[in-house]
Amino acid sequence: CASGLSLLSRHVVGRDAIVQEGCGPAIVTFLEQETNIWTIRNSLSAFTNLLVDKGKHDKVLTRGGIDAVINLCSHSSQKIREACALAMFNFTRGEAHRDETVSASAVPALITLSRQLPESHTRMRCAATLCKFATVEKNVALMVETGVVPAFIDMLHTRDQDVVKHCC
Repeated sequence: CASGLSLLSRHVVGRDAIVQEGCGPAIVTFLEQETNIWTIRNSLSAFTNLLVDKGKHDKVLTRGGIDAVINLCSHSSQKIREACALAMFNFTRGEAHRDETVSASAVPALITLSRQLPESHTRMRCAATLCKFATVEKNVALMVETGVVPAFIDMLHTRDQDVVKHCC
């Protein structure tokens, strides 16, 4: 089921159908309760693809999906942690929920991901997501308290152009 939703979510018509049929809660249930690594990866893929369309955020995010992604940021699988960074990155395409996510412990999770995962594309996603969170003024104090400045400094040391751009 998760694999099918992942495949459908790769296309606009599939994403529309998933949202119209109310499959978001099922995907979130997979993210929260599943232990099979392939089911989790496919569920994250579907969820991430749904987040590409910022107009669908309200319908997709009603059941705690971002909290489930944040919890998966500490998963033992590197591939799942990388997928979480992409999901969070896609989430910040929409502005409406950025402040809610910061208060839901997204910043510490992203900081940890940026330090654990050496791939520049994952660090770039973490830096870009943190940057977008910082565009909401009320997020800034919490972000500073959680250690975002040292995290940006750590990411600057990668010297990767895209990572540096988002840190700056």
